[in-house]
Amino acid sequence: MRVKTLLLAFLLAAGLPASALSQSRPVSIVLPVPSTWVSQSSGTLVVLHVANDGVIQGAFSSTACGPMATRVIGKVVSQTITFATTLASCNRIMAWRGKVSEKAIATGVTTISVRADGTVLSTGPNGDLFARTR
Repeated sequence: MRVKTLLLAFLLAAGLPASALSQSRPVSIVLPVPSTWVSQSSGTLVVLHVANDGVIQGAFSSTACGPMATRVIGKVVSQTITFATTLASCNRIMAWRGKVSEKAIATGVTTISVRADGTVLSTGPNGDLFARTR
């Protein structure tokens, strides 16, 4: 529960309004579905579905916290993309915001980590580039 609350707070701070996931206005989607994107930092984003209103569903995996894939939520409007995931195995929330094209997603990524003692650490935004592989 604490991680979900942190994720929602982080999405709001990263610029994704809470209402963005429920808006139903038409958007120009440039994100191919299904598609796989590999980042320069060895993370893999798999986009499984993009709804008509731009809400993204998919998975993210990274070797940073083990090979387990986690759920991705986000939104794409025109060429702007925002998405986030919770890596529960290492108490980490990651959120990306940037631009998407047919072959690349250029983003800034912010990471929030919660240590065992409850200390919260935040880094970013740092640059991250995803290349489309499928």
